[in-house]
Amino acid sequence: MLSSRRLRTMVVLVCLVIAGLSASTTAQIRDHDRAHSAVRAGEVLPLRKILRMIRSQHPGRVLDVKLTQGNAEPMWRYHVKLLDEEGRVAVIAVDGRTGRILGQP
Repeated sequence: MLSSRRLRTMVVLVCLVIAGLSASTTAQIRDHDRAHSAVRAGEVLPLRKILRMIRSQHPGRVLDVKLTQGNAEPMWRYHVKLLDEEGRVAVIAVDGRTGRILGQP
């Protein structure tokens, strides 16, 4: 049987883990909402359009996509991780407003 001290320690640890997960999930939801609002406001092109533009120059399978906004400048950037036909992974940075390919970060 667990001592009361060990049991309290375990309960505190579980609470901390749950609190950490909640904060992380909340931040992800806020980021998603900001990105969605930016698309609706016309500040950012929809992902579907960005992917069409990229695939014309960089064929491959999309592994991951992130939409970020710089701290120093208000520019939105898509970061698209692709697996090309030869098995190489590339990350393509794209201006979220214009769809212009910026290169590989």
